[in-house]
Amino acid sequence: MGGWPILLASCLALGLRLPHLGRASLWYDETVSAYLATQPLRAAIQHTRLDIHPPGYYMLLNLWRGLAGRSEFSLAYFSLVFGVLLIPLTYTVARRLFGLQSGLVAAWLSAVSAYGVWYSQEVRMYSLAACLGCLLVLATERATRGDARLGSALLWGLLAALSLYVLYYLAFLVAFLSLFWFVLCLSDRRSRVHLRHWLAGQGMALLLYIPWLPIALRQALEPPVPPWRSAQPLALMLRQSALALSGGEALPERYLLLAVALCALALLAPWLARRARSSWSIVGSFAFPCLSLIALSLLVPLFHPRYLFAFSPLFLVSVSAIASWPWRRLGRTFSLLVVIAF
Repeated sequence: MGGWPILLASCLALGLRLPHLGRASLWYDETVSAYLATQPLRAAIQHTRLDIHPPGYYMLLNLWRGLAGRSEFSLAYFSLVFGVLLIPLTYTVARRLFGLQSGLVAAWLSAVSAYGVWYSQEVRMYSLAACLGCLLVLATERATRGDARLGSALLWGLLAALSLYVLYYLAFLVAFLSLFWFVLCLSDRRSRVHLRHWLAGQGMALLLYIPWLPIALRQALEPPVPPWRSAQPLALMLRQSALALSGGEALPERYLLLAVALCALALLAPWLARRARSSWSIVGSFAFPCLSLIALSLLVPLFHPRYLFAFSPLFLVSVSAIASWPWRRLGRTFSLLVVIAF
C-alpha cells in the first residue's frame, strides 16, 4: 500500500516548500494577484476581461484571503496547499495508469521537483492548474471505464470548466482528453451509451463556461500579450521546455543533454510498460499541450516556461512508468537513477 510512503513524500514536499515561503518580495505578476485578491469580486472579474488569464484563481484567492489574511505568507500558502496536494495526486494518477510502483516513484519525483518547489511558493495560479490537470486525467480515466456512469461524465465537465476558468492553457489538455475519450467511445461495444456520456460531459463543460466564453474567444483571437514579450525561436522554446520539465527553469544549460534524455524517457517509458491505453493517455496529456503551446507561440509570442508547469506532474507520471516495465530489475534501476537525478 502507498499510505505511509505518500505521507512521508508529502511531508518532504512540505519541508522543501515551507521554509522560504513569503520571504522573497513579490514580483510583478504576484503583485497583480495580491492586488486582485483585495478587490471586490466584480472588480477582479472586470480586470481579467482584459488580462491574459481568466478570473477563477483570483476569485478563489480572494476567498482565501478572507480566511487566512492578506500577508505575503498567507497568499503564498494558498499555492503551497496545492503544491503539496500534487504529491498524492501524481501518485494516484500513476497508480491508476501503471500500478503501485509507478505511483510511488511519481510521488517522490513530485516531492523533490525543483519546478514544483518554485511554483508552490509563488502567488500565482500554476500549482492549482497542475492539480486540476491531474484531476482531469483521473476523471477521464474514470469516465472511460466500461462500467462508467453518467455522474462521471458530469464530473469531467465540471473539472474541464473549472480548469478553463483558472488557466487558459489548460484548454489544450481539455481538448486532448476530450478527443481521447471520443475515440475510446467509438471503439467500444457500448458506443452509443458512452457517446451519450461524452456528449453530457462536453455539454456540462460548455454550460458552465458559457458566461465567460465570449470573453475567452475574444482573448483567443486577440491575445492580450504583454508588450515586453517577444517571439522566440523554436529551438529556444524547445530547449527551455526540456530544461524546465526536467529540473525547473533555473536548470543550467550544461544539463541540456540530460534534460533531453529525460524527455525522451517520458515519451518512451509508458510504451515499454506495455499498456497502450495508459500510454496514449499520459503521453498525450503532457506532450500535446506543451507542443501546442510552442506551436501557437510561433504565431503569437505567448510562450513562457512557467505555463508548462501545469503539465509537469503528468510528465513525471510518464517518467514513473519505468517502474512498471516488465523487466523489473531494469525498471527499478532506472527508477532509482531518476529519483537520484532529481
